[in-house]
Amino acid sequence: MTSLADCSVLVVGATGGLGAPISRQLAAEGAKLTLLGRDAGRLEALGLDATLVTGDLREPQTATSAVAAALSAHGRLDGLVSARQVAVDGGIAVVTARESGVYVVDVSTPSAPRLAAHYE
Repeated sequence: MTSLADCSVLVVGATGGLGAPISRQLAAEGAKLTLLGRDAGRLEALGLDATLVTGDLREPQTATSAVAAALSAHGRLDGLVSARQVAVDGGIAVVTARESGVYVVDVSTPSAPRLAAHYE
């Protein structure tokens, strides 16, 4: 298994039922985290050493801001976990953004391509 130590990972939906434990596990494995969520208080309550971004992906600028924050804080973006939860049929999709080389795991809806498009 590949080590996540020092990998820069953006977690979308970081405060939710899936995102919070995923974020904690990534932090425990040494990943450099950028966490995106809609509620700043809940992001801070995670208590993780991470770059925190407050925003809603329904707003087009949020994806750009989250990726920019990850790049600014860590100099690169190695992975994206989209754990945002919405009330629609979803599933798990694994996508590789070929041009950027970013490994994307989307555990909710097809938001991953929108986010990956902002990383070039």
